[in-house]
Amino acid sequence: MNKLLMVLGLLVSGFVGWYIGQREQTDIDAKIDANTVAVVNNKAISKEAFITQMKSHGGLKTGQYHKIEQRESLLTFLINQEVMFNQAMLKGFADDEAVKSLYKKAVIDRYLELELKPLLARAKVSPLDVQKYFEKNKKSYEKPARRRGAIIYVKTSIKDSAEVLAKKKEKIEEAYAKITDLDDKIKHFGQLAKTFSDDRSSRYQGGVIGWLINHPSRKYKWDEVVVKTLFSLENDGDISPILETDNGFYIVRLVSAEKQQERKLSRVEKGIKNSLLQKKKKQIKEEFIVSLINSADIRINKELLANIEPLSKAASKNKKRPPALPGTGGNL
Repeated sequence: MNKLLMVLGLLVSGFVGWYIGQREQTDIDAKIDANTVAVVNNKAISKEAFITQMKSHGGLKTGQYHKIEQRESLLTFLINQEVMFNQAMLKGFADDEAVKSLYKKAVIDRYLELELKPLLARAKVSPLDVQKYFEKNKKSYEKPARRRGAIIYVKTSIKDSAEVLAKKKEKIEEAYAKITDLDDKIKHFGQLAKTFSDDRSSRYQGGVIGWLINHPSRKYKWDEVVVKTLFSLENDGDISPILETDNGFYIVRLVSAEKQQERKLSRVEKGIKNSLLQKKKKQIKEEFIVSLINSADIRINKELLANIEPLSKAASKNKKRPPALPGTGGNL
């Protein structure tokens, strides 16, 4: 397999890069003359073809090919390419389906580079386009109001006996009674969370559970009543009464709150411009492809297509997978 891939790579290189350079060559009694760098199997490597190869092999970089050794190295590479390419052609590798597929992809990529890429390069997004899009979608760029909360949580279970449940309620009540002992400067539950809370993710951080957004699309691991209570508190440091839920007792405290904020255009301008530019380029490419399709003679044997058997087992009903697509070029 590795040998085949190596041969395919050589052939593709020959078909694309080297083949383009060979357009400057002649195979009619090729001879060394003032404009010929070398002759390989009656194929002349002209000065123009050699310079083209220099450009494609880093010749525009500072210091490249100023020494004769560098030019000799490139010429050795080109001669090796021609020798291997010639042998591959003599042995019929050009008719190999894998080679044809790679060659087809390379030709398509080259076509798109010369025909479609210039169209994409002309795609522009004006400041007015960005302004209009921002105004139309302003709400989506607003930073929603959010709250940072802290909790003390005592976990309960439906398996708890009345006696166990009573002890857990005493525990949360004891924690609540000790809140008044906290330093006024502390807006969370401090050491109390570590002592009383069963929530491992927050107990060592004063019970702080991070920032929450009150929106239907946002789901949190805490009971809904905990979130609603947090957003009902008005001032930093405010504390809820003891909350009883199906999974335990909570005390909720508002650590800090941020109101809804409008983002300025300058903060999102670059992102909007890039997004609009990509949409324009996608539209240009789609229109380019449609124009080719409309000008082509395309006929499909739907009956035959429907009767072609798949090569693999059917996917399970629970797994939805997109169809595999062949890589045949056209990735601009």
